[in-house]
Amino acid sequence: MENDLNSIEHEAEEVKQLIFQHFKIDKFDDLLPYFYSDFKKDFIASLAAKLSIMAKQNDVVREIFEETGYQIARHIMALVPKIDKRLFSMQDGLPIVCAGSVFKSWSLIKPGFVQCLNKQIKKFPSLNELNLVLADSDSSIGACLLASKLYDNKIDLISTYKRKSVVLDHFYVNKFQNFYQCETEIFSTDNLIPKEV
Repeated sequence: MENDLNSIEHEAEEVKQLIFQHFKIDKFDDLLPYFYSDFKKDFIASLAAKLSIMAKQNDVVREIFEETGYQIARHIMALVPKIDKRLFSMQDGLPIVCAGSVFKSWSLIKPGFVQCLNKQIKKFPSLNELNLVLADSDSSIGACLLASKLYDNKIDLISTYKRKSVVLDHFYVNKFQNFYQCETEIFSTDNLIPKEV
């Protein structure tokens, strides 16, 4: 037990040092300006790339990424009761558009994501498939497509705009055991994690 505690403390200390080095600070209080007066989202998010490299050898960081995946899945499952039922019967299953650099670390967050799905799927019998996609165009395109449906002349923007997305992962419900299993990981994000930072 003592060795495990020492190992956890050492790994947590490595994370602390990486954070201090990234932000060029000496104590945690010095982080406040980065999140308030001098907020730079891209710079803060760039820490995740460094942490993703560390996660390969650091259990504490790996658990943080897995918890991230778990929380993302919890958010999706919380929305399921409010989703238009027609979306559940789409050809490739319920489409979930994944936006943000966090999905560049999909291989690290996926275990927690799957764990949450396995835990909560029995509450949602109408959910048979889940299709995670990475949008390959600006989010404003989606807003325009939705807005066009309200226009009286019914401009068919959907057929004139070629949909662009990359499948990140696809899940289906195993009909016999009633839990999600990964069919295949169609898009590997391992090459998106920087080799050195």
